Amino acid sequence: MKSMPQVTFRNFPESEAVREAVQKNLDRLERFFPRITGCHVVLEAAQQNHHRVHDYHVVIEMCVPGHKIVVSHNHGIRESHQDIYVTIRDAFSAATRQLEDYVRERRGQVKHHEALPRESSGL
Repeated sequence: MKSMPQVTFRNFPESEAVREAVQKNLDRLERFFPRITGCHVVLEAAQQNHHRVHDYHVVIEMCVPGHKIVVSHNHGIRESHQDIYVTIRDAFSAATRQLEDYVRERRGQVKHHEALPRESSGL
């Protein structure tokens, strides 16, 4: 990556372990597509009340040549997604799918559907 990835923590304390999980996923993306020029990851915990634990929201913005890929991953109330690591994994899985689509499009491997012939109205 041409610039260091930026990781922002909102509503919960910064953690080196969480930062390493983000970096591990970014490294995996870079092995797949080394031309990522920049990345900003926002990790946010919803405000906690006394009845619920945190729900997490992850936003990934990646800059690639000629395009910006944005993934916004919010899991709501599912219990398994009250884990920041699961939320990060799922967000990066979605980012991988979008990056794969971008690479296919750049290579010209996108399927183009032929237009159906139009019937003339005879007017």
